[in-house]
Amino acid sequence: MHLLSLPDKILQQIAEECDSISSVCHLMKSCKDLYFILRPSLYRIDKRSGNCFALSASAFPCTIETLKLALKYGEYADNHPAVSDTLRRACVLGLADFVEVLLEWCPLVPFTSLLGYHWKRNEEVVKLLLAAAATRESHPSFSFVHETVNAARDALWSACRYGQQRTAIMVLDMHPSLQLDHAFDHAYTTGNVPMLQFLIETAVRFRKRIFFPTQDPIWDSEILSVLGGAPDEIRRTTDEYRLLHACMTGNTAVTKMLCELGTPVDMEGPDGVSPLFHAIQSGHTGVVNELLKHGAPVTPGYPGYMDQLYDAVTTAVKHGHVEIVQTLLDAKVLYNDLLALRHASFNHHLGIFARLQPDPNFKYAYGQTALHFAAEAGFVEGVAMLVGAGASNCPDDMGRTPMDYAEDKGHMAVCLFLVLSGF
Repeated sequence: MHLLSLPDKILQQIAEECDSISSVCHLMKSCKDLYFILRPSLYRIDKRSGNCFALSASAFPCTIETLKLALKYGEYADNHPAVSDTLRRACVLGLADFVEVLLEWCPLVPFTSLLGYHWKRNEEVVKLLLAAAATRESHPSFSFVHETVNAARDALWSACRYGQQRTAIMVLDMHPSLQLDHAFDHAYTTGNVPMLQFLIETAVRFRKRIFFPTQDPIWDSEILSVLGGAPDEIRRTTDEYRLLHACMTGNTAVTKMLCELGTPVDMEGPDGVSPLFHAIQSGHTGVVNELLKHGAPVTPGYPGYMDQLYDAVTTAVKHGHVEIVQTLLDAKVLYNDLLALRHASFNHHLGIFARLQPDPNFKYAYGQTALHFAAEAGFVEGVAMLVGAGASNCPDDMGRTPMDYAEDKGHMAVCLFLVLSGF
């Protein structure tokens, strides 16, 4: 019987015998044909080690059918490294059909930071990622709050950075309310004249304003001509410059005066950071109060890990500003609870951790609980607070418990506390 005609069940039985790297290597050497047929099914190695051996091998350079077979037998958690790695490779190669299958099987796979990478930017791939972001924003936990605008901004910025005008057009057609300042800065610093012209035309069409660079690029007269020919109505006003500076320096009086004069608070600076997020980052509570009073948007605006945009609460948590955290919570600002709890844990900030009021056994995205975050960070005080509130040693979607997290990171104090608590 030809190997390709072997029933799936028989192939699966053989694959299940390959439960170690050594047995897979032996299979590769002894029967290469069988190995290439089986590799989508060699999931036990992936699930045990956290590697991307089988799933990645099934997808490249194979077919959609082998990818589906690996996903079917592998039963991967959405946040498994194998899924993220395979999605990244599919995006890099511009394989929209592979991306669609992965998002269908693993709808919560982390991908926002992918939109900031330089890859073969297939518009269909970007559209699929933006649609997935919009769909999962309604997840029962708030682990994906603001995901839609987060993904759209990353996609626009990356498109302008790498000169992919068709992608920029598509993103702005889908999200016409996006600010253009940081996108314009990317086009300017890379010397992309067509992209600069496109963004100026877009600003005119949608009646937007842009922070123009204060120093002219002496190396390119064409860029000088484009910038000089832009109409005045799309240039940020002096008051907008003053408001941004007041928020960065903590000048509450000037901020209040400018807000009352009607200076828009929904702008972003050339770096993509809004006035509110500058104030939060720097710890200016008075400025934050004034901006919130005048309707400043709280959508993601502070670049974080892997270019992921942090929301207002997560930004305040990350920088340890307790009073601002409380101000935002009192204003009932929506935030990414998973990211906020992670940062409070890794900063070992019990005051902020307690203010976030984590449910001790609520499962956030990927089946993780607050106890997972605290244990992974070696945050003994946080672990003690959660255990005292009734937290359990339940596993996440990959079968790993808080004790496993603590052991992997070598946090012996946490391990000892959990053991003494009966875990």
